[in-house]
Amino acid sequence: HLRRRACRTRYPNIDIVEPNLVISKVPSDTTPTLGDVVTFTVTVRHDTSSADAFDVILTDAIPAGLSYVPGSTAGQASVNETDPSTPVFNLGTITLAEMEKSFSFQATVDLDATVGQDIDNVIAGSYSTQPPPQPGEPDIERDYSGNGTGTVTPDVDAFIDATKTVALSNDVNSDGIVNPGDELAYTVTLLNTGGVTANNVVFSDTLPANTTY
Repeated sequence: HLRRRACRTRYPNIDIVEPNLVISKVPSDTTPTLGDVVTFTVTVRHDTSSADAFDVILTDAIPAGLSYVPGSTAGQASVNETDPSTPVFNLGTITLAEMEKSFSFQATVDLDATVGQDIDNVIAGSYSTQPPPQPGEPDIERDYSGNGTGTVTPDVDAFIDATKTVALSNDVNSDGIVNPGDELAYTVTLLNTGGVTANNVVFSDTLPANTTY
């Protein structure tokens, strides 16, 4: 009699290792005044990653209300400024050992930006699981993407310019000279040069010596 024996095929356990990056973008001032320069700091870090990340590229489509400042990029990224409205930042490889890379760039708040309206500055990133293949090698890399947002709300400063003039209103001696007992008339003009309504304005004045209100 022939007896059949069941055969079991054993497969080895395979661990899939992949990078997982998180992008954060933080402005130096969340309520800048029109015309101000804002510094955005971008950090790209591993989060529960199990492999290095390759070809880390970030592209920033600068939104209306902001203008990228050419030459302002600093830190662990090179930048392509061919189109200043869409700078492209290259971070290369981010290994698990180094954990993160960061860089910064500046943008000016346009003078015609809408005061009080949020401007969301989104930066989009992409990265791969493997370095680019050599000629003749198969492309086995997988691509991933992510983004980070830095929001600013343009503001404008109210600036009050005060001017004061004085005239001799009651010349007791009629000699055109300020003498004891004469009356002086002060005229104060407050001018708002900030371009926005100034509320609860208070003006105070310290009387000079030898005068009485």
